[in-house]
Amino acid sequence: VYVQDKMAESGQVIWNMLMSECTIYIAGAAGNMPKGVRLVLVDIAVSQGGFSETEAETFVKKLESSRRLQIECW
Repeated sequence: VYVQDKMAESGQVIWNMLMSECTIYIAGAAGNMPKGVRLVLVDIAVSQGGFSETEAETFVKKLESSRRLQIECW
């Protein structure tokens, strides 16, 4: 079970937190986890926020550029 799996299970909770201006910090191994987390956030924006894939990708990029999504991996 990976962090992105747990995030997918809690999509509604994560979406509510994102709408409340939370910041997400992800730290850990650099393998596939950072990409998987990012993909789950896009999926959550589609499923919970009603965004298109393009809108969801833009939303996640905005989270990154505003530093509300920070990924520290090594």
